[in-house]
Amino acid sequence: MQPEFFIKTGKMALSSRLRMLTAKIIDDAIQLYQLYGNDLQPKWLPVFYVYLPMIKNYY
Repeated sequence: MQPEFFIKTGKMALSSRLRMLTAKIIDDAIQLYQLYGNDLQPKWLPVFYVYLPMIKNYY
């Protein structure tokens, strides 16, 4: 989207811009995970983080 759009729409554009930034960050995270050979989706990272200590203690 063009900067003029955000200037014209003002505060209303903030949520749209934040959604676009979030999508870009998620896409970058997916690429980073794939770079290291991990197929984990970013939305599952908190779940993995919580269960990892439990898994380590189980084995």
